Amino acid sequence: MRSYISDKLRSFRILIEYLVELLFNSVFIGDDNPVRHTPLLLNIIFYVEIIYMIISKDLYLKISGATLYIIFILLRRRYLVLKPVVILGSIPTIWYMFLASIFSPDPIKIIDVAIRVFIISTLGLVIAQIINPVEISWLIKKIIKKNQNIAMIPSLTWRITPHLLKDLRDSLMVSRLKESETWKSLGVSILLFDEYIDLYEEGLSTIEYRNFIFNYDIKETIKIVILLIMALIFISNLVQI
Repeated sequence: MRSYISDKLRSFRILIEYLVELLFNSVFIGDDNPVRHTPLLLNIIFYVEIIYMIISKDLYLKISGATLYIIFILLRRRYLVLKPVVILGSIPTIWYMFLASIFSPDPIKIIDVAIRVFIISTLGLVIAQIINPVEISWLIKKIIKKNQNIAMIPSLTWRITPHLLKDLRDSLMVSRLKESETWKSLGVSILLFDEYIDLYEEGLSTIEYRNFIFNYDIKETIKIVILLIMALIFISNLVQI
């Protein structure tokens, strides 16, 4: 019995290690690229349009939204790490397909649920990959002028989280190999959290977030503008109907 529980715990740790590594690779891996230098507002509008089209009850709008999303991915595929995104996006997709099959045996509805969940879940990871946290910090600084420290939160989060995920993965691996209690290894990662904050906060506090309007990549900005306009056309056609 004890051996059985030990094997299950070992398998569970391996699974968590794998998921943590996938999350790290799907969001924080990669260098700066032109996609990150596109207007944040335009990206947000486009993402909202895609979500609106995907959750719409109109089949035409759903297909149009899925098509635009595929085009969006294809245009930026060389800047994205898609394999971990697809794997992580498949986890909630399979789960919701299972639930949908219980409540409704209709295969069309099951496929509809799967497509919606997959696109929305992968879109969230893609957004995290290509978003520019420094631009968010600059916008917050311009909006909230009384408390400038709030502006550091996005940049600080994007710098600290990769360290925490790597430490979490290493702690789980050490705990599994040594067959020790997991909480003891995780305690080290938690203690390092404050050190990472102190390390980056001091440097970020001296940064003057500058205007990004001159740093936008023209080519990538034109792409997102075209996709945004196409989405607006599809939505407006439905409203007119």
